[in-house]
Amino acid sequence: MVNGKSRPSSYKTKVNDVIQIAEIVEEESSSAIVPAQDIEFGVIFEDDDIMVIDKPAGITVHPGAGNYDRTLVNGLVYRCGDNLSSVNSTLRPGIVHRIDKDTSGVLVVAKNDFAHMQLAKQFEIHSIVRKYVCFVYGVLRPLRDRVENFVSRDPKNRLRMTVTQNVGKRAVTVYSTIESYGTFASKVECELFTGRTHQIRVHLSNRGHSLIGDRLYKVKNYSLPKEMEKDINMFPRQALHAKFLQFEHPVTGKTMIFESDMPDDMNRLEQILKDYKKEYSKGD
Repeated sequence: MVNGKSRPSSYKTKVNDVIQIAEIVEEESSSAIVPAQDIEFGVIFEDDDIMVIDKPAGITVHPGAGNYDRTLVNGLVYRCGDNLSSVNSTLRPGIVHRIDKDTSGVLVVAKNDFAHMQLAKQFEIHSIVRKYVCFVYGVLRPLRDRVENFVSRDPKNRLRMTVTQNVGKRAVTVYSTIESYGTFASKVECELFTGRTHQIRVHLSNRGHSLIGDRLYKVKNYSLPKEMEKDINMFPRQALHAKFLQFEHPVTGKTMIFESDMPDDMNRLEQILKDYKKEYSKGD
């Protein structure tokens, strides 16, 4: 109310106006909105300002349409209560960045708003170093390259992203082939210089080499020898792991470096690929 009367939202205040506030409604805490649930995840590092998580595959990072519990955020609330940043709304406490549900690996969580904003600035200027390891069909040519283009939502399938011409958001990935397994698969390291949705999956599949296990971006014309199809095509998720994260601590300014070993399922996949490589090389 202004001067004892209700005023429309278009009213412009004047000198000596008396503004009366009838009620202040406090925003509900994250723990009041997001149920605390005991979700299993690894903690690589934790202090009063940040937590560095080693996320298993199969866990969504935060609640969203059709998926309101059993997320990483539910587990964070269980562990930290209200000691998480609120910058990204009460549905995403602590979440500064994310990785896909079926991608495993390392990510950083903010435990207060100051830490969150300082980390967000580093992501904005792309000073944070993020490296992933993945397994793809075929062998990328060249073996190492910088991919730079634009990505946006695929108009034919809203679940997918697609490479576009000067429309959408700029996306930059540098990939390096670590090992090739004959001509049928490769182990690849990808460094992100931007953080677009599904960026690695989009960039590599656009070059004709989708990630093993990635049903959404699978390149349909890629085939394997019959004896290999079951072992490789049945991998249950995209073979992608966030293995390395480097940033400046938001409070101390210290350089923080964290690494996550490949999970068991990707280690098993790698051994299968090595075994096939060895078997096929016998005939050379």
